[in-house]
Amino acid sequence: MKTHISNIIILVALCALLFGVHAGGYSFWGRHGEARRAEVSREMVASGDWTVPRLNGEPFVTKPPLFYWAVAAAFTLTGQFDELSARLPSILAGTLGVVVVYFWAALIFAPRIGLFAGIILATNVMYGSMARSAEVDIMLTLFISATLCCFSVAYLWQSRETPQGWHRSHWMFLLVAFFLAMANLSKNPIGLVVPLLAVGGFILIRREWKLILAMKPWWQVLIVLAVMLPWFIMVIRRVPNFFDILFQETLGRYTSPDETPHKEAFYFYIPMLGAFAPWVLFLPGAIASLWNKRKTQAIAPMHLLIIISAVATFLLFSSVGSKRAYYLLPMYPCLAIIVAKFWEDEIERQAGVSRRWREIPLLLFAGLACLAGIGLPVTAFAIVPLDKAMSLLFGVLLFGSGLWSFFQMKQQDRIRQFIALSLITVIVYLAVIMAIMPEINRYRSRKEFFQQAAALAGNHQVIDYKYEGYGIQFYMQRTITVITDAEKLRELLARSEPVFILMENNPYEVLQKEHPDLVAKFEVLMDQSWTSATNPKRVRRMLFIKAGVEAS
Repeated sequence: MKTHISNIIILVALCALLFGVHAGGYSFWGRHGEARRAEVSREMVASGDWTVPRLNGEPFVTKPPLFYWAVAAAFTLTGQFDELSARLPSILAGTLGVVVVYFWAALIFAPRIGLFAGIILATNVMYGSMARSAEVDIMLTLFISATLCCFSVAYLWQSRETPQGWHRSHWMFLLVAFFLAMANLSKNPIGLVVPLLAVGGFILIRREWKLILAMKPWWQVLIVLAVMLPWFIMVIRRVPNFFDILFQETLGRYTSPDETPHKEAFYFYIPMLGAFAPWVLFLPGAIASLWNKRKTQAIAPMHLLIIISAVATFLLFSSVGSKRAYYLLPMYPCLAIIVAKFWEDEIERQAGVSRRWREIPLLLFAGLACLAGIGLPVTAFAIVPLDKAMSLLFGVLLFGSGLWSFFQMKQQDRIRQFIALSLITVIVYLAVIMAIMPEINRYRSRKEFFQQAAALAGNHQVIDYKYEGYGIQFYMQRTITVITDAEKLRELLARSEPVFILMENNPYEVLQKEHPDLVAKFEVLMDQSWTSATNPKRVRRMLFIKAGVEAS
């Protein structure tokens, strides 16, 4: 028990450092992404309607509401519509996900493997970045991991073939159903499909048909329906085209692939596994180890479940036309456990593969750390206006940790090699957060611009002309009229009341050229440009304009 407590403290502290530091210190970037999720939750709180999610005043039911509820609850508790509150559910879900993976791996293998798996999960690039983002996928990953972890516990208890074990497994299978429903309320239908593919594949490969009846699927179906159906029924009654939206978001991804967003080739996710960095470098060694040992020792049943889950998730998302790098996030807990087991086998000299599978990635990463330790302060002082003090500090830390990694490679101390690699990853992560992201935020943030525009507009109508970004609604804390046609803009300007318009440089120049009579009615209140520090030719300009009878 003491081992579990100390390991959990280490992992929670690590998550607090990686996910929590400066989490509210940068704005929502881009037109959609975090701003869209946060705006839906803001409108929930503002309207008092927590049943039908709305975006810019219109029903937005492409995703189930669990994540929106969590963010709306955070807004309510903190009393602030800000970035930290919007990201708080993801920070908590990311931390809980690491804890779940610890217990999952510790149950199947040993506490040290659980600790390794938790560290690997917390420190890979994609999981860490999503745990700091107001996006639904980290919550989805938590509940999928919890579903499979509870299934593993139930299976192991049932394997004891004792009355007490069977009784406990019955209750644990009910928890499987509950977490399955929560996963689906996070993101439908992936929350159902991924765990069912993993468990179904496990039963099929091991031919454990009796397990189906032991799970009492009729009770599981009832629990899933009891959790999910109330919201779906309420939304069906209030959103007439809900079934059309549901079809397009599920089967439509297969039946109409050309109409899905973010369409990519089937092999898109192969290079995207790089987002599991730096631990993806050890994935080939882990696969080689499993392959070499397949004839000499049997793979433990729950180890097999993890492998099946990873493979099934990868194939599932590869088969769908719509692809984003972070869609693979539910696979990352499984990859973390697989790589953690490889490291444990290396420490115990039981990996069954050449040590080069471990040493070459270590050598590469240690060398990159030393180069980054030199390059970061040089960049800050001579190229890009980064925080010089922070860049120098993290440069020294990176160079020193890289040298220490080289020393541990020479000493052949595998535990210290793992610690060194983890330390380098943490330092890199903090360097990005504290030294690099402030400069990126300076270029990409429109927060202050939108807030100043809100103060100038007062209660008058605000128009988004061809920008179509949800940061406007969130930072101005109002719904916005979105217009993409100059003639519709002309109709609005013909009214007796003044209106305010937000637009970028290109649409403004087109209006100047093609509709000079419209521009003649404009009074530019704010005109601001943002220049990229890495490419001075890359300039983003935005204008806030008063138009109408009072503006001329």
